[in-house]
Amino acid sequence: HRVMLEQAEAVIEGARLLAKVLDVKEIHIGVEENKMDAIEKLREVAGDDINIVPLHVTYPQGSEKQLIYALTGREVPTGGLPMDVGVVVQNTGTAAGTYEACAFNKPFIERVVTFTGRGLVEPKNLVVRVGTILADIVEHCGGLDPEAAKVVMGGPMMGQPLADLDVPV
Repeated sequence: HRVMLEQAEAVIEGARLLAKVLDVKEIHIGVEENKMDAIEKLREVAGDDINIVPLHVTYPQGSEKQLIYALTGREVPTGGLPMDVGVVVQNTGTAAGTYEACAFNKPFIERVVTFTGRGLVEPKNLVVRVGTILADIVEHCGGLDPEAAKVVMGGPMMGQPLADLDVPV
């Protein structure tokens, strides 16, 4: 959400670069309709060559196969890949990173990461260097609440509980 708002130009230009390299004819960017500010910002930047599509907020909307179906009506076969139905999927972070790599010769060294949950003292969205140790980030967010039961990396539904915080981003 924050990448779409704060780096909309990079997302759009990165999508155009990826489309050119991959010989993609149409670009569709799906955004959940509860993020109207991001939809409006992307539409403002995109122009007519990119279709910004508001999507119903349903789980697991962000999953690749569900996203493809929501945007195109095409179903990726079981065990298949998006390319089997003529689709390539990239996330906004990859699109923005592609633009930065091409426009500024900047390698992929950082990403926006959300640190949240009841067990964290100060939830934050942060730009974090790849390889940063999770324990250092948690400390930057005020540490864990003493009542915290576990730390999950990767989200509440598909994430993995961590045995310790000595793990790199």
